[in-house]
Amino acid sequence: MDEANEFKLTAASAAAIAGFLVSNLFVVRPTSVTVRVPARWCPAALLPRNDGGDGDNGVPEKKHADASAESLLIRSTAAIARDAEGEGEGEEIALEPVGLSTGAAPVSLTDDDDGEDESAKPMGFRGDGRVPFTLPLNYATVALPIALLLTATGVLPPSGFAAAVAGTPGSPLHPWAVLVLLASLSYVCVALDITGALEAVAVRVLARAGDDGRKVLLAVWLLTSAMTVATNNDVVILTLTPVLAHAAAHSGVDPARTRGLHLTQFYAANAISAVWYLSNPTNLVVAQAFALDPLRLAAVLAPAALASHVLLFASVAYWFPLPRKLPAVRGEEERVGPKDPRGAVVHGLVLAACIAALIVSTALTSASGEGKEPVPVWTIVLAAGLASLAWDLANDALRIAHFDLRPWPRTRAARSRFPLGIFPFLVGQFALVEALVATGALAPVARGLAWAAMVAGGGPLAAAVAVGCIAAALCAVMNNLPTTVLLVRAMQHPAWRDEVAGEGADGVHAAAVAALVLASNTGPCTALAGSLAGLLWAQVLKGLGVSEEVVPAVVPVVVGFFVLGATVAAAPGLLLGE
Repeated sequence: MDEANEFKLTAASAAAIAGFLVSNLFVVRPTSVTVRVPARWCPAALLPRNDGGDGDNGVPEKKHADASAESLLIRSTAAIARDAEGEGEGEEIALEPVGLSTGAAPVSLTDDDDGEDESAKPMGFRGDGRVPFTLPLNYATVALPIALLLTATGVLPPSGFAAAVAGTPGSPLHPWAVLVLLASLSYVCVALDITGALEAVAVRVLARAGDDGRKVLLAVWLLTSAMTVATNNDVVILTLTPVLAHAAAHSGVDPARTRGLHLTQFYAANAISAVWYLSNPTNLVVAQAFALDPLRLAAVLAPAALASHVLLFASVAYWFPLPRKLPAVRGEEERVGPKDPRGAVVHGLVLAACIAALIVSTALTSASGEGKEPVPVWTIVLAAGLASLAWDLANDALRIAHFDLRPWPRTRAARSRFPLGIFPFLVGQFALVEALVATGALAPVARGLAWAAMVAGGGPLAAAVAVGCIAAALCAVMNNLPTTVLLVRAMQHPAWRDEVAGEGADGVHAAAVAALVLASNTGPCTALAGSLAGLLWAQVLKGLGVSEEVVPAVVPVVVGFFVLGATVAAAPGLLLGE
């Protein structure tokens, strides 16, 4: 290679690495930029107007949350309704996402303001036709534009960007299938949550726990665990966090003494999500990349995940115990119930049928011995998502037919709760990793990871601990989704296969893959920014007036890697079906 080409490749590698690091910087440290632009350039719905509300800048309090760019807060219907009790009994309040819009009503922007009411003009309108426009810089808005910039400058070839969506030839990882799975499952879970069923279950469980602080903490742990396995950790964070904050606030106990409630929920939602591959988006990425059987994956991960799960709970119970006598959640179980009982039943049955169909499908795949799915997993989950969507659309259509003045309330509420930002983030991360592959920057990562996996004789135990610790540390620094995408591609790189070879290589590879899954779930227990669920958790609590930080739980996380290594060493062919 001549010097000119070598320089170009080096520059391209540097650009790809810089793009990857910059995109992840805004994941863990979201911010925003505000510029004054011509009003006609801005979508009207994004411009707040001076409509004379109760809060600052004319935005009514309680009905519109703080619209700071880094805010990812989305509050549950029941939580918002409780806060608004003084504003009107029985008033239904729509769900409002915060971050990408202000929730203000659309305004008409014209150059001719003769006779126009000043209150109808956008806030910040100074007569020069310009208004302040705030652009959030966070996981949803940065990764994909950086990837497109690298493609436009030639660092990432167009075929590489296409592979970020369609997948690379010969690879079992199909990013589009991951996106379909995630979108469909998210809609089912969000639609179920909007009915109020999940919150009603949570309140009833807490009420049954009584006033014994130890029983309440155990109830929170068990409830979070069950809800996480049944849905996913993001849904549990959005649903259960406001309930616990409400219970803690009304207990009359010093907030410093109720930290255990929030930490128990946070650790449980992250650790137990390793058991089932639908409980965390990172599990989907790894399972797709290596064509893993979900039941085998659960069998390998369950002992390690449960070990970390129990140790995390024991740590919280010891260091952050609740008072022995904690005022019970009195009367809440009667007052808080499903706001849409029929919808709760339908969406609950759809979710249960989806999980049952996935278990049957994977069991048939294992029984066939050919590794070929009778029905692709993504089609099962897509069918469930479409069924829930069809139910909501049909009910909204009936409301409109009966002249309901609230247009499409169910689907609009689901849309506002839907984690739309995660999809450009994932596509951008896949594309940025493809840029690292195209420029050769991924090869050193693959070699370094392989060297770590083969240390101390290259056994499954050493591989699980080494790769797990590396992955957990990267999660703490740059979030678990980009970490998972990066290390998956590193383990698929030829440099990895060249280094992880010889006798026992299959066991090392299986241990490394399983350790990546476990680390992407338990690793975020060491840092708040380690997962999107953690960022959501902190923002939900902040919006409810609770300031909380994660206490790094390093020992329970590392213990899980040792248990995982021992499990793989005992049955090295279980995960990969060999």
